[in-house]
Amino acid sequence: MLVRLIAAGLLAAALSGAERPLYLKTRTITAARRAEESRTAESHTAAPRRLSAARRHLLVQFRDAPRAEWVRELQQRGATVLDYVPDHGFLVSVAEGANLEGMDLALAEPLRPADKVSPLLQRVPRLGIRRMVMPETFVVEFHRDVLTAEARELVRAHGLAVREHPDLLPNQLLVQSTYEDVVRLSEWDEVAYVFPASRELTAGERVYACPGASTLYGRVGQYTARIGDGWDGPGKGAAEIGYYLGPLASALPRAQVAAEVLRGLTEWSRYASVQFMPASSPNASRSISILFARRAHGDGYAFDGPGGVLAHTFYPSPPNPEPIAGDMHFDDEENWRIGEDLDVFTVALHEAGHALGLGHSDNPYSVMYPYYRRVTALTEEDIAAIRELYAPAGIPETPAEPEPPVEPGPEPPVDPAPEPPVNPKPEPPVDPDPPAPPVAPTLSITVPTTAPTYVSQAPVVKLAGSADHPDGILEVTWRNAAGEGGKAVGTRAWVVPEVPLRAGSNLITVTAVAASGTSASRTITVTYAGANDTTAPSLVILSPASTSFATSAATVVISGRAADSSGIARVTWTDSTGKTGDASGTTSWNTGPIPLRVGSNVITIRAYDSAGNMAWRSVAITRR
Repeated sequence: MLVRLIAAGLLAAALSGAERPLYLKTRTITAARRAEESRTAESHTAAPRRLSAARRHLLVQFRDAPRAEWVRELQQRGATVLDYVPDHGFLVSVAEGANLEGMDLALAEPLRPADKVSPLLQRVPRLGIRRMVMPETFVVEFHRDVLTAEARELVRAHGLAVREHPDLLPNQLLVQSTYEDVVRLSEWDEVAYVFPASRELTAGERVYACPGASTLYGRVGQYTARIGDGWDGPGKGAAEIGYYLGPLASALPRAQVAAEVLRGLTEWSRYASVQFMPASSPNASRSISILFARRAHGDGYAFDGPGGVLAHTFYPSPPNPEPIAGDMHFDDEENWRIGEDLDVFTVALHEAGHALGLGHSDNPYSVMYPYYRRVTALTEEDIAAIRELYAPAGIPETPAEPEPPVEPGPEPPVDPAPEPPVNPKPEPPVDPDPPAPPVAPTLSITVPTTAPTYVSQAPVVKLAGSADHPDGILEVTWRNAAGEGGKAVGTRAWVVPEVPLRAGSNLITVTAVAASGTSASRTITVTYAGANDTTAPSLVILSPASTSFATSAATVVISGRAADSSGIARVTWTDSTGKTGDASGTTSWNTGPIPLRVGSNVITIRAYDSAGNMAWRSVAITRR
């Protein structure tokens, strides 16, 4: 009854609003679609059956981007936020007797049974045979507040077989049943989604689960079709994205891990118009910060040690704010390998899909399936999915049409050889003054040294120098042995503020290109001596005393302490809009006044040691 009253009370307002669509895998919910359903009575389905009378699950949507105070009001009215549902929606668990009337909601209704069954299961089977009569294995995802005992009770009450598997996500069960049984199971309020099980799950093999990428509002469910518009915004455009490599897997050579991670990024660039360039810092805007860390590492999603969650990623902006948008974190305590078992490339390829804006696929053969499987390339489904967000990477060449076969026939007559001309054309005269060969530009590296080698104690090095040519210098670029590179600032007097370094020797090539097209290159070998330090510094926020509070002040000052055996190099702050600054001091630091906008503000503090390791802490502030 509560659901119908809410839906009826909100329907008129919902029809006139300009709210964003809600993207489910089974359908896209729009105001126009709901208006059509209200006329055809399509939306008047029976209330879901419930195992627990103390709660019900609703899909709610705000008319605008959710604010912290709106979410708090939901909670104060007895709703628990479980999932974020793009755009501007939440899947909530509502206590019995809770009242959501009066809130500015565009939608408040339960998921329909049809929304809970993967479209892959609803397709016509091969050869036209109805497969619902044969038992198959499915993954049944329950809402995050449903206890495992409740989920098992519900499945067994239907007479379905639970196939035990120790590697499943906490809110999922492996169930063997027919398609008809799955449809009946989806009628229960506690069930969130049902999708195909992979061969590895069905066979009981060891698998590793991805809990899903994160948003500022929480994770998204398997039933969600898309999360935002990608780095290029609405439509299918192109995007240039920075990346910053922080501490990598401590048990493997840094150069090898970096190469595998970057291979995971650039595999997506083969098929979509996304280009990755080195970023100058981990909190640069429109960049992906990539790091390996242990346990709590400052983002609120602590790793759980060996054998658990391998990695997590934050979706791009929106829905996530800078600087955490797109960041990829890997658990350094896992037994990482290259080309086998816990393969760095396989996990990086999957997580890069999240960083670009993709959710989880229902297809067990897809790279974006929620259980990793070792792969070497993207599948056709992954390519199609990324091209829903970005334009294709170039136009594939059209193969040439084959020549038609030549029908056999009589040999054509052979003409006699022509007579040579009586007066052949004379050879052209030789130019006595041939043009001079093109002149290459002059190029020199003066910083950090004029010598061919340099030893650095920091994980980055600054390069600078000069270049000249009579026609002018078009650009100066740099590239290292791993294929990373970028443009220098300036031409005749040029500078590269930060070149990331790997453990050991780094061969860096600087190239100057003249307007005439000629070029010159110089190299320098930089040895990074501080790479053995992989321990993040300690970081403590002393003021304000709480990491989440409300205020009417227009600014906030954050202060604290940081420490590390190799010394603190700097402390920085970044707010929700991507603005950043350096704190004064290192071991004892102070940000000075940071402006607060009305509404939600997330301030992230980062401390770096001299080896480039980083620690994070965040403060959530609501300005009234």
